Parts: sequence; structure tokens; C-alpha cells
Amino acid sequence: MKHNNRYIFLGPPGSGKGTQAKIIAGNLSVPHIDMGSTIRAAIKNGTEAGLKAKAYVEAGQLVPADIVIAMALERLKESDTKNGFVLDGYPRSIEQAEALEKFLTEKKMGIKVFNLQVPVEKIIARLGNRLLCSKCSAVYNRLTKPPKVEGKCDECKGDLYVRADDNPETIRNRFRTYEEETAPLIGFYSKQGNLVDVNADGEIDQITGNIVSIVSKRHEIEV
Repeated sequence: MKHNNRYIFLGPPGSGKGTQAKIIAGNLSVPHIDMGSTIRAAIKNGTEAGLKAKAYVEAGQLVPADIVIAMALERLKESDTKNGFVLDGYPRSIEQAEALEKFLTEKKMGIKVFNLQVPVEKIIARLGNRLLCSKCSAVYNRLTKPPKVEGKCDECKGDLYVRADDNPETIRNRFRTYEEETAPLIGFYSKQGNLVDVNADGEIDQITGNIVSIVSKRHEIEV
């Protein structure tokens, strides 16, 4: 296995990017870095950026972009990222992408970007049946990934719940917000030649197989 396994997963809400990012990170034995967990960890650990973010979180406000960028870069400097990492939920804007690009250029590192593509109607169907664990945040789906015991997480036995915003109207609004705010990243990375489109309209294992095939063709992991 080569030590240049650095990936970003892009995709609208419900595209399965979190699930796929976690699976691929496990295959590569590199950390799966999602910004929600990174922010919570930075606050808990009392890092410089975490302390700044804490005030905004406690006030119920969005964490400013410069603090999010600082937390992301703090995380990427940790020792477990030496052989690579998989980013999920970062970057979310051109400003964040440019900050990441500067960091990678200084470290003489490259990165590949998977753009997961799913029709909005399929996303509505997925999210409308999504279940989340109240304890460990594991994700299930009544149709494609049901829990072994109804209403209970397979991993920690926590109660499962449905997000209040997982309804068709809100999902469409979230999809539009993604297209307006985050989709420009597709153009940003496409111009650099780093973007790979992935058809994410299918079963989880099938999508994973497509991604692993793309990665293995670049001789970055053995399958």
C-alpha cells in the first residue's frame, strides 16, 4: 500500500458520502475525518480553534469559516494522517478549498476528490427512510440498511430516531442549498483534474465497489 491515500468526498445530503467515506477510510487504514466530529473534538480537547468555536456553538450560532478552517488544518496536522486521510464534510466552500489547497501545496501533497451523484428524487426516498442513532450517530435506512432490532442501533443499542428535517420539502431545500453553496467545488476540483464522478444511485456495496475500483486502478490500495 502506498502512502498517498488522501481523498475528499463531495455529494448532496443523502448521497451516502459519509457512509462511503467511512468504508474507504477503513479499507485504506487512514482516519475518516468528518467536520462535525472534528469540531466537537476540538471543543472537548480545548484546542485554540476549539475554544474559539465553543462560544459560537453554545450561543447556537454557526462557527465562522476561518475557525472551521483552523480546526480542519489542526486535525490534518495530527500524526494519524501521516499515511493519508478521507475528508467528509470539508471543504464546503471555495474559501475552505483554497485554504486546504494551500496547506497541501506547502506539504507537497496531492488529493483526489470523489463526487457522488444521485438524482434528487432518489435522495428524497433515501432520507425519508433514514434512521440515526441517538448515542453513536450510526446511520440506518428502513429500505436499504435496516437495524437488526427495530428502533435499536446494532452497535451500541441506542435508540434510533428520524431527523425532523428529513421530509420532502426540507430535503429539496437542502439539495438546492448544496447546489448553490457547495457544488462550485466540483468546478474548482475539476479544473485541477482531481475530480472523479461516481454514480451513487445503487446499493451501498455496489457503490463501494465502484469507488474501490477507481482507487485500485491508481495503484493506491490492493484489493
